[in-house]
Amino acid sequence: MVMAGALLSAQARGTFAIRLPAPGTNRVAEVLIAFLGGIILAIGARIAEGCSVGGFWSGLAALSLYGLVYTVGIVTGSIAGYYAYVALSSWAAARGASTGSPVIRLMVGNFDASGLIASVVIGLAIAGIGVEVMAYNGYLKAKLAPAVAWQWSLVLVALGLFIIAASLVINLVRARGRGA
Repeated sequence: MVMAGALLSAQARGTFAIRLPAPGTNRVAEVLIAFLGGIILAIGARIAEGCSVGGFWSGLAALSLYGLVYTVGIVTGSIAGYYAYVALSSWAAARGASTGSPVIRLMVGNFDASGLIASVVIGLAIAGIGVEVMAYNGYLKAKLAPAVAWQWSLVLVALGLFIIAASLVINLVRARGRGA
């Protein structure tokens, strides 16, 4: 959902582009760093036994000491992460690491359809997961109550369709604004 929100936000700002690594970039190192980041993210999600938002809201609602400590930690960690990102990206930009990245544009006439195509692919994937949960709940390793499975599948299908519709509206408004 974060990826879908970032995709729609980039389309609305007009900054969406499919960028390739700059020439001379160590692609093996980039793949390893991304893979390591994914492993760390998966380990953190497994240790937390769920979503960070659930820990935040549940802890605050119960006024639990652990929930309050978690809230302070997540807020300060987010602020520190933001400033670390800004510092590192500024350092990389000063070294010239972000210049010269090739961009893939999927053009339809004069219209750049890259964001719309990416949104359709992501929206269909999310909706497809919802349909799978709906159809194959009995085969899942973790059994869900039928009402819960049905609810989550409908949420995923609705989210997928919303991503597609929102992207279509964003791109139509942007195209109309350029044409006028």
